[in-house]
Amino acid sequence: MSKPVAQDTDGTISGKTVLNIAHFNDVYQVSDQKIYPGGKEEIINVTKFASSLFDITSNWKEREDGSRDGLTVFSGDVFSPSTESSVTRGRHMPPIMNRLGVDIGVAGNHEFDFGYPQLKTLLADTRFPWLLSNILDTNTGKVPEPLKDAHVIEKAGIRIGLIGLVEKDWIATITGWPENFEHQDMAKIGKELSVKLRDPAGEYKCDLIIAVTHCGVSNDIKLAKALSALSPTAQAKINIASEHGVDLLLAGHDHFYWISKGVTEWDGYDLQTPHPDAKDDQGDVLVVKSGTDFQDISEVILTLKDAPAGSIRIKLIQEIKGKRHVTRGTTAVNEDMKVIFDHELKTVSDSMSKPVCITDVLLDVQAKHIRLQESLIGNWVTDCLRPAYDEALAKLGYNKVDGVIIDCGVLRGGHIYQPGFITLGDLSTILPFSDSTIVVEVDANNLWDTLESGLSRHPSPEGCFPAISGLRVSWDSRKPAGNRVLGIWLLGDSDGKLGPDGKPVLVDKEEVLRTSTRKYLIMIREYMYEGGDGYDVLKGKKLVITSENGQTMAALIRKFLLGAQFLNQKIQEKPEDRGTGSSLQLKNLIGDVEGQLQKWQSLPHLPQIRGLPSLPKPSLPSLPSFSPPSIPTHSFTPHAISIPSFARPKLLNASGSVPSLSDLRSNLPHLPNVSDSLPDVSDHAQKVLKGVVPAIRWLASRALLAAALLVGDHEEMGLLDAYERHRARVEVELMRADPNTVNNNLRLTLPTFFAAQTQSRQDVSAKADEKDAKINAMEADAEKALPVIHPVVDGRLKDVASG
Repeated sequence: MSKPVAQDTDGTISGKTVLNIAHFNDVYQVSDQKIYPGGKEEIINVTKFASSLFDITSNWKEREDGSRDGLTVFSGDVFSPSTESSVTRGRHMPPIMNRLGVDIGVAGNHEFDFGYPQLKTLLADTRFPWLLSNILDTNTGKVPEPLKDAHVIEKAGIRIGLIGLVEKDWIATITGWPENFEHQDMAKIGKELSVKLRDPAGEYKCDLIIAVTHCGVSNDIKLAKALSALSPTAQAKINIASEHGVDLLLAGHDHFYWISKGVTEWDGYDLQTPHPDAKDDQGDVLVVKSGTDFQDISEVILTLKDAPAGSIRIKLIQEIKGKRHVTRGTTAVNEDMKVIFDHELKTVSDSMSKPVCITDVLLDVQAKHIRLQESLIGNWVTDCLRPAYDEALAKLGYNKVDGVIIDCGVLRGGHIYQPGFITLGDLSTILPFSDSTIVVEVDANNLWDTLESGLSRHPSPEGCFPAISGLRVSWDSRKPAGNRVLGIWLLGDSDGKLGPDGKPVLVDKEEVLRTSTRKYLIMIREYMYEGGDGYDVLKGKKLVITSENGQTMAALIRKFLLGAQFLNQKIQEKPEDRGTGSSLQLKNLIGDVEGQLQKWQSLPHLPQIRGLPSLPKPSLPSLPSFSPPSIPTHSFTPHAISIPSFARPKLLNASGSVPSLSDLRSNLPHLPNVSDSLPDVSDHAQKVLKGVVPAIRWLASRALLAAALLVGDHEEMGLLDAYERHRARVEVELMRADPNTVNNNLRLTLPTFFAAQTQSRQDVSAKADEKDAKINAMEADAEKALPVIHPVVDGRLKDVASG
């Protein structure tokens, strides 16, 4: 275990002011992940990271209030992406961050992955302030609530001003970025806040200012120069004492460990390590970046001296030393963090039986099926993904993606899912990987070669076999590998047209010839971009949506399903009852969706909705069985993992058996017969379609899919989310429990107990009853609104050899 930098026992150096800082950034997966130091596999998780962090902070001087005399600073990206967050939408992370003792954080790009409404909920659950200084809410003229433009903390006997600055580069890549949020120049805001915070006659009277940033390293270096965050050697040449700006940048966004050359010394890191984006670092700036994913912590020790009398700056950095602390497999587990860690993962595991949608067709996810031919599951996943980045691409000046290509090796579990409920556990099993969904720009030859790569190993059921959306591909499995693709066409929207088989009609929009000169935007996996599953042709292609800005497949599918469920709920309401307080023009959007649904001529009219039968709570795997697979950077190995399976709830009648369709018809409202267009639907799914849920089938209409994703980004889902309801029930149980039986680590970190600590038992019990009633009321509404999916095989990936 690495040891903290040695200091005097009181945390000071004689005659100087010493400020201790622990810094980290861009942390995602709390559960076990593999690292490969020296090529040897080790397993780490957040409980080991906590030990490393507390080894540092425990050496800081203890203050009268019991806190430590130093700063723990976080530079953004915590709520997403990860295997866990695809289920929790970030809700598992606030207790973790609270226990780590963070003093201040800046919002990074992934804080917005689940939309601004969800971000506000997540921030309210943390016990430390968050910064976003250079984003202006034009509706209020202030930074977006509950974020702050600045925060002042007193440590080591000095007043420290903290500001949060983020680059413009990633703003456009965020789906759901509110239109009223305006990016402002980082250097301009930094200087304005320096004037405000350093004013000797003002409110704050700061001695030192630290910028907590979420930028690429090249922008951090430029910002450090613009704000005169200069190294001690540079200060010898340039008088910064009379200049407004900041003194140090503690930075995030990049996923590598990097320290600027201007520091005095740094243990565990070679300051001459080259990086292509850090060429402007001439040893004149002070920037600290601390790696990613609970793997690294920077221990920073600032030795400060007084600036000359009458200067703008009160303190100057005379010396900056530090040490890189690396979490290792041998690092001890912190038992306090383990209590919270176990509680959060158990809550995730126990939520896995909750339904998120209903399929009215059988879904075969066996490798022997999906890796040899076009499949229902492959078509559905890619169709849902295709509109996910439309909004971001438009902001970047691009058109919508032309197509989606994924390797079917990403679709796991090997199960056959009968018509009926698809649960959170099913979704996690089918889409377990945490690499990002990204967008690349390719030419026609690249597109042909990509599809040739995917089809090259047929008839061996290999993971490279493609699933596609937005494209029609004709190919011949009898031809030699590398020459199997006969033609490629871009598809237009079928606009509600159905063929004689009841499937959406494929509408060719544009043929893609090898000689075509235009560029194409294709959505793929980060794993494929790295050459995984033989897709070497994609290496090095121009990235439009990068892995740092992309989201996982599971998170995007969850977003679609929640958005569809939200729209289903609103469509069931009378028009006059639909809310008007939405961040979108919700009424107009719902009307558009209803119009789209009417185009699908085989859809029945909406029935009067009956309540869903209560769902049994099947036994679930114990906590260790929910160990999400990890994907080491640049070393993806998706075909060598074991995916847990989860019990799936079934619709049962009073006797405990699945009722037949004839048993149900007498008690259900009259509906048009849809069996002709759904030849593979079982009695089980017929029941679902004919009265238990709204007969709204989310077919492959880009407009419908885009609407659901848009709502998922902009609307507050709250208890409509199955995980949120389960988590809320767990919180109610804790509220009702004897306080003496609840672990103190949970009491100090879970938001449930923040207010409860100052309330009487009677008041807490009343709050629990009120919360329980809200959950029960939403449970029935949420289950009625579950989206019904109806994937089809429509011939988009046609092997002419099969007839």
